[in-house]
Amino acid sequence: MIKKTDFLFIALLFAPALCCAQEALLGGMVQSDRWIIRKDKMEEEFSGNVSYKNNIYDIRADYGLSNHKEKTFDLRGRIRASMLNKGNKVSLTAERFFYDRKRDKGFAVPAKGRQLEISYKTINNNFKAYADRLDFSEKLSLYKTQGNCELDDINNTLYADKMEFNQNNGVFNAEGGRPVLWGFREDGDYAIQADTMTAHTQDGFFKANGRVRGWVVSAKQFPNLTQGNKNGTKIL
Repeated sequence: MIKKTDFLFIALLFAPALCCAQEALLGGMVQSDRWIIRKDKMEEEFSGNVSYKNNIYDIRADYGLSNHKEKTFDLRGRIRASMLNKGNKVSLTAERFFYDRKRDKGFAVPAKGRQLEISYKTINNNFKAYADRLDFSEKLSLYKTQGNCELDDINNTLYADKMEFNQNNGVFNAEGGRPVLWGFREDGDYAIQADTMTAHTQDGFFKANGRVRGWVVSAKQFPNLTQGNKNGTKIL
C-alpha cells in the first residue's frame, strides 16, 4: 500500500470522451490517499480523495478500481467529473460510474433516492439534465438516459421516460410516455406534448413530432408555476 501517490494512469475515461481525446490522458496523474497494486489480477485500486486532472478532465471520487486485463474502470462514491471538448463542457454528478473498453459499454447511476445530474454547456447555451440512469457507447458517441428524465435550459423544461444524446450532432431525442415540454415567456407559460421531441444544443431550439398538442397559460393565473427549475415537479 502506498499513500498520497501520484501515478500515470492511461486507462481512465469519462463519458462523453472522444477516442481521439485518449492521448491527452497520457499526461495525467491520479492522486489518492491509498494505492494498491494487485499484479496477479492486473488491478490498481485507488481509495480516499481520488482525483484526476489535466487540461481536458477534472474527476473526483471516493474510490476507483482499474482492471488492465479486462480494460474496465469503476468509480464509486460522490463522483464529480467534467470534460472539455471542442469548446463544450460536460459535467456529471453520480454515485457510480463504470466503463468497459473491450465492449465499449458504460453506465452511471446516482446515490439512492437521488438522480444523476448532467450539465452540457456550449458556447451559446447551457443545458442541465436529470435521470435515474445513464448508459453510453463512447465509439458511437451515444448517451442514453432513462427513468424520470428531464432536460432544462433557461426557459424550457423537457420531461420524458427516455432521452438519447448524439454527441456528433449535439441533439437530444426524447421519447416514451408522450414527452412534455414546459416553457416560460413574459406573456405566460406554455406546454407542448408529442410522441417524440428533439432539443438542439447548438441552436437552442426544440422540435415536436407526432400527435402534437399545446396550450398557453397566463402567468398571472399560476404564478407559482412560472420561472425557475422544475426538477422533481410533475407539471402534467
